[in-house]
Amino acid sequence: MEYMKTASSIYEMLATSHGSSAVIDILKMDIEWSEWEAIPQMLRSGFLSDKVKQLAVEIHFNDVGDSLETFQRNVRILQDLEAMTGTEQAGKFIRFSSRPNPWCLRPIPILNGKTEYFALELAWFKYNSKYYSF
Repeated sequence: MEYMKTASSIYEMLATSHGSSAVIDILKMDIEWSEWEAIPQMLRSGFLSDKVKQLAVEIHFNDVGDSLETFQRNVRILQDLEAMTGTEQAGKFIRFSSRPNPWCLRPIPILNGKTEYFALELAWFKYNSKYYSF
């Protein structure tokens, strides 16, 4: 079994060089299907609300054999991210970029074999936070 370090544990490991109150300007994740484990963990831990100004993630949908229920669960994870509410200081993530990864096109079984993109590059910024004023 592989061990996946969490964003919080990596942040703490690096705290000696950046300090424990440093804020990450942009967190880019391209972790090949593991985003569906990482994003909920970061939401539960409060890492995203406390430490990240912008988030960019390549998300993957429909691994071969994934069910409609898996797709729906993954959509709910993204909805949870965008519905994240926190203190006035923490802010809320607003998606500002969504585009398909042009290298990730294939027939999708739950779409009756229709050829579609299975990976998207999404990016959010933290709106109404101490980092940006509008």
